[in-house]
Amino acid sequence: MPPMASGPGARPAFELTAEWALWGKRAADARYHVLGCSDGTLDARDFATVIDRYTSGTPDRLPQYTVGWVPRTDKDPGFVTIAIHEHAPYGSEQAGGRSRFDRLGREIVFVRLFCVRHADLAEHGVSYTELLEAVRPQALPPPVTTSPVRIRIAARRPPPVTAPPGELAGTVAVLLLTKAPVCVLAPDELP
Repeated sequence: MPPMASGPGARPAFELTAEWALWGKRAADARYHVLGCSDGTLDARDFATVIDRYTSGTPDRLPQYTVGWVPRTDKDPGFVTIAIHEHAPYGSEQAGGRSRFDRLGREIVFVRLFCVRHADLAEHGVSYTELLEAVRPQALPPPVTTSPVRIRIAARRPPPVTAPPGELAGTVAVLLLTKAPVCVLAPDELP
């Protein structure tokens, strides 16, 4: 095993709260709209605005993902949003009684929208990819439930920094400048 140093970036798994909305339509509906949403800082009108603002048009393939934000009144990013554009699950129980097709026989595209406070994501250094991985498997609560959902952000281990023995000292010195703990693995193998 070559000598390695690992630096900053590790983080244990944790949970965050996400406000949510389901966008779509029922078989008899002429237009898409918010079918259900959490009861929190954002309301159905806010969710509809976000989905309209960041719509990607008619997708060629599903699922598709869009990332957006909901500003606070001072225009700072209050929430980061991830919308998952997808067809309804095939089982009627999973679909929550929603039809997969409208009255003209077109397949309905639903959007699961998740909104997480930007400050919470920034505090933990959560990337868009990590947020997507957390919300992708997240089922929405039944329509009668309006509580925000808890999403689990996976633990992160930083990739080890490998270097030939002659360069390891320089690599470790750079990592030490970050004031984060540094661990040299296999030090007995160093000249």
